[in-house]
Amino acid sequence: MGSKKVQKREACNFSIIRNLDYSKVRDFKEVEREYFIRLSFLKSIVRTKDWQELLSKGILIRDSAQYRLHQLLAIQKDLNAAFDAEKNIKKKKVNLKSFKKQFVKGNKKKIFEKLKKSIFSLDLPYNEKNHMYVMLRNYRRLPDSFVLKHDYKPQLLRYARYLEAKRDSLIKIATLGMDAALFADFKSNRKSLKSRPVYKSEIKYAEEQVKQINKTFENYLTLFYNSLVGERWTKLKQECSMAREYLEEIKFKLAQLVVKQELYLEHLLKTRKVSKRDLKKINRQNLNASTLFRKLLLLYASANLFSFIADQQGMQNEGKLEAKKAKKLRYKSMIPNGKDVSISSIIDNPRKYGKRLVEVEGFVQNLKSKILKNRSKSEFELVEPWLKNKIRVYTSSLNLVRLGLLNGKYCRLNCFVRGDKKGPKLLIDRIELSKLSKKSWSNYLLDRISNYYSYHPEEVNMEWTLGVPYRIYSQGERF
Repeated sequence: MGSKKVQKREACNFSIIRNLDYSKVRDFKEVEREYFIRLSFLKSIVRTKDWQELLSKGILIRDSAQYRLHQLLAIQKDLNAAFDAEKNIKKKKVNLKSFKKQFVKGNKKKIFEKLKKSIFSLDLPYNEKNHMYVMLRNYRRLPDSFVLKHDYKPQLLRYARYLEAKRDSLIKIATLGMDAALFADFKSNRKSLKSRPVYKSEIKYAEEQVKQINKTFENYLTLFYNSLVGERWTKLKQECSMAREYLEEIKFKLAQLVVKQELYLEHLLKTRKVSKRDLKKINRQNLNASTLFRKLLLLYASANLFSFIADQQGMQNEGKLEAKKAKKLRYKSMIPNGKDVSISSIIDNPRKYGKRLVEVEGFVQNLKSKILKNRSKSEFELVEPWLKNKIRVYTSSLNLVRLGLLNGKYCRLNCFVRGDKKGPKLLIDRIELSKLSKKSWSNYLLDRISNYYSYHPEEVNMEWTLGVPYRIYSQGERF
């Protein structure tokens, strides 16, 4: 009775593995190609400045890729079941010593017929049965024992790796679609809100909202970390779902908050009815609000990735590996942050800062990017808006224009003070995420998500606003 139950269980395990539909994932090749063609069309829409068209196309790509990710998640569940079934298939060990003796002494034809019947009655693929039969016929090369089991694991692992590649591709496409939609909404809001005045009460409300949204983003990332450390996979899936829902609620609200702050800043700069202290504070608020766009995309990509990892922990142990990584690292970011200094203080006494890392803020002016034989080079002037002091800034290996920096943008950069015959200048710091990811989980996440979205483009240690606040700082050239 017991043996019949075992046979029934074995047959069930084999059927789970065989019913795995490989064609479902192969279909994603064409889908992936189609998505990348659609994304290339977005560039042409940006050139025409049709922001409503860009918004609708971005949302369409994002939603379509998100739907495909849900399909992929269902396929992954089938794959998990196949891996579990593969583990439960028991190896059948056959003693061949007696068979060798019978074959030498007895009727060879009868023994082969009996052997053929027993092999071909097994619940294994035909080519595997035939291979076993051919191998057993050559009795002189036979070992003393033989294991009858078809090894499905390599085949399932190949399928899992292919599935992972499609997952990464779809997360990247969904994140790019979201990025395009956010940028288009920011531009269209700027166009529509420019015609009406922005009041101080609105700015106070926007400032509170920005702080609240930033806190919520940090809370969700902390929840992901805690769930990974505790290996609470169901909770992690729920948190990922909640994070995506929250992002859907605030994604377009965020654009309005940033635009209102930028328009208010423009008004203050034009009328010049603002003190030095207030101007610095408003610029910082504007910069902090702009960085929330990056944090939103980081959280969106993280939620999509961890929802898969939470389901994948029984298969290739990716979840276990991520949990092991999180347990070793502390959450806090280790990205270098220099001492906050003003441009005027560096100009007055450049030797004071020597080899120390400093943090400087100001508007970008006269931005130049040059492509040399083996590398790119960028330089610009950083202007202190309240005193109009300028200092030269450079990087010897980056094209900052390609990364999205433009004249007129307000930026915060971490740098080292250098000097030449013309006076002091600033060298922009670069973040080594590969090293920092071994010390901090926050930095590990930035490195992990960089396949889908680069929070620090080219690992440059600086941040800048989305819009151009004031045209006086927008003069310069690109080459």
